[in-house]
Amino acid sequence: MAALSTNSTRVNLSHAQDLLALPLAAGAVVYAGSLTAVATATGLAVRATDTAGLIVQGVAIEGFDNTGGSAGVVAANGSARFVRVDRAIFRFAYTGTAPKVGQACFVVNDNTVTVEATTNNILAGIIHRLDETGTVFVDQTTLRHQGA
Repeated sequence: MAALSTNSTRVNLSHAQDLLALPLAAGAVVYAGSLTAVATATGLAVRATDTAGLIVQGVAIEGFDNTGGSAGVVAANGSARFVRVDRAIFRFAYTGTAPKVGQACFVVNDNTVTVEATTNNILAGIIHRLDETGTVFVDQTTLRHQGA
């Protein structure tokens, strides 16, 4: 499935929110519903991709467009350049081999995961449940134990 190009409401299983406020990278656009990661080199948030040096943090619950903005700074109007991210069990599209419950899954893009090896094997979470719609529920609550 294609990466997100607009805000989206991501289906999740009922949970207590585990919200993080992550400073955005300069020029980054993160859509609501995007799988969101931080770059280990900078600690700044971006949409998740299969790019070396990213650690998934969860799903953006609000979109934020930092096009033309500086990295994680407070704008002239006083607004911070942060994206709010939640760690829970969220529904994602998947590609490749049919996943099995309990398998680790990796980032394809901010909307899609796979259980197959990728170039950089950026961990998205653990397959929690297969869905009848051809999607999977991915448990991201364990991400806090993965160096995130």
